[in-house]
Amino acid sequence: MRTKPTGPLVSPMKTDLTPAQAAKMSEWTREDLAAGKITQTQADAIFNDLSTPAGQRAPDTRSAEERQFDAAFPVAQEKILPFGMAIPAKNQR
Repeated sequence: MRTKPTGPLVSPMKTDLTPAQAAKMSEWTREDLAAGKITQTQADAIFNDLSTPAGQRAPDTRSAEERQFDAAFPVAQEKILPFGMAIPAKNQR
C-alpha cells in the first residue's frame, strides 16, 4: 500500500547553503555554461535550486577592461522616498 507524501517535494540538489555559498555555486554554473560543460537546461535547473535571480543567470560576457571599469564604481544604494515627496534639484541640496 502506498502512502501519500506528507511534506513538499524537495529537489535532490537543494541543501542548506549560505547566501555566499549559493552565489559561488551560481558563479561556477555560469562559468560551466559559458565553457560548454553543461547545457542550458542543466544550468536552469541548478539556478532554480539555488534560487538565483533571473538577472544573475546569464554568463558574464564583458571583456576584462569592461569588468575593471565597472569595478571602479560602487554599487548604487536604493533610496525610497515617501509618497508625494519631490526629489530636490541638484542645486538645492
